Amino acid sequence: VLVAAMDIGVSTVERTFTREEMLAAAELFLTGTSTEIMGLVTVDGAPIADGRVGPTTHALLAAFRERVREGRDA
Repeated sequence: VLVAAMDIGVSTVERTFTREEMLAAAELFLTGTSTEIMGLVTVDGAPIADGRVGPTTHALLAAFRERVREGRDA
């Protein structure tokens, strides 16, 4: 996922964050082996941004799936 993010020009930082930062985020997603990349639209019932999966999350999922389809490291 981190490499796919680089592919589309999204910078990444791995760090801990607070609940308040999550609620103030423009977009959120979870990533995992079976989930791949899943956009989040709420946290504890509170909407994230406009309550829809955002364009960066969609682009990241597309880039990730392209890497997998081509057999490159995702």
